[in-house]
Amino acid sequence: MRTILHVDVDAFYASVEQRDHPEWKGRPVIVGADPQEGRGRGVVAACSYEARRCGLRSAMPIGQAWRLCPGGVYVRPRMRVYAAVSDEIMRSLGDFSPLVEPISIDEAFLDVSDSQKLLGAPARIAANIKRRILQTTGLTVSVGIAPNKLAAKIASELHKPNGLVEVPPQSLLSFLHPLPAAKLWGVGPRMERELSALGIRTVGDVSRRPMKELQSRFGKHGGLIWQLACGVDDRPVTPQHATKSIGKEHTFEKDVLDPDKVKKCLLGLADEVAGSLRKDGFRAKTVALKLRWAGFETHTRQLSVREPLQSGRQLYEIGCRLLESFMINRRATGASGSPELCAGGRRPVRLVGLTAAGLSHQPEPSRQLELFEQISGRNDERLQSTMDTIRKRFGARSIGRASSILSPKNT
Repeated sequence: MRTILHVDVDAFYASVEQRDHPEWKGRPVIVGADPQEGRGRGVVAACSYEARRCGLRSAMPIGQAWRLCPGGVYVRPRMRVYAAVSDEIMRSLGDFSPLVEPISIDEAFLDVSDSQKLLGAPARIAANIKRRILQTTGLTVSVGIAPNKLAAKIASELHKPNGLVEVPPQSLLSFLHPLPAAKLWGVGPRMERELSALGIRTVGDVSRRPMKELQSRFGKHGGLIWQLACGVDDRPVTPQHATKSIGKEHTFEKDVLDPDKVKKCLLGLADEVAGSLRKDGFRAKTVALKLRWAGFETHTRQLSVREPLQSGRQLYEIGCRLLESFMINRRATGASGSPELCAGGRRPVRLVGLTAAGLSHQPEPSRQLELFEQISGRNDERLQSTMDTIRKRFGARSIGRASSILSPKNT
């Protein structure tokens, strides 16, 4: 039996705006066209839960929204910002399963069937996903857990915002059958009216009709909705591979100033990124380091190389060089005597990310190696190959180098 998660960011666009403008928290926020004091001709792209309590909804004419909520905060969409946050969320989901299928900018399916041996029960995995995304982006998500995609998506909608609903396999039909027939994928307003005319109003009603009757009335689609109503949904979680870059991030439990702690984290991230590069057959010409300070202010620096790379060791070395560029004012030291991380002043680090970009499918560049470099390289290749095999089955964070997690005195 499969275990599918549906992860949906709560009021995505509006929540990003409230995060970036704390003074807007608790106020109705409407993302969309200029309302022009009720004369605007566009529509609402998204709105916060405070705005929804005023009767607003997505796709509503912006003029109507203004008349219902003239005191709301109206802002234009910032699609680049939303896309960047979405990319960050999808990368985080990849740490919990190699099977992640984004279905829009703010929602995705995960198949965690093979992740449970390592990461625990589905509810625990879902709770950790919620915690991770809140830590890294400041946003809440709602998660549905079920044996198939249909039930998982419906479950994620039940207790928004910040909800978590699990549908055990033995409860699948009792969960689905009381729901309106419109909850079935493919049942739009027109089909809902036709079903209602036949006395079919719930998912259970659909399941109790003979499949051939529905097929004769609605064609092939009638058979599909009958299967869904009976709890049969075998659609797999299919990862998308239009890859432009590969990155991994880590959010510290406590903000850090010590660059050695950041380097230790970079080592693990470099191995994970390198493993993803090898899995998809990529090499990278550009490496980028991202640091997020407390308060979610983010800075990125990058370096391009002459020969495309795929090695975790090379990624780590470049990441450390980029980290050095953040370590200004070296004479300012902490209690340990090590340099503190700064960016125009003393700033604690909340998150570190490492990204490989400029991807291409290229063979390994040939060069002459010294004897000991050959031996070291072969050992590292064997280690990375073993780690790749484990991550392929159990997810990106299932294994790492001990040196990336142990304190210096223990390494």
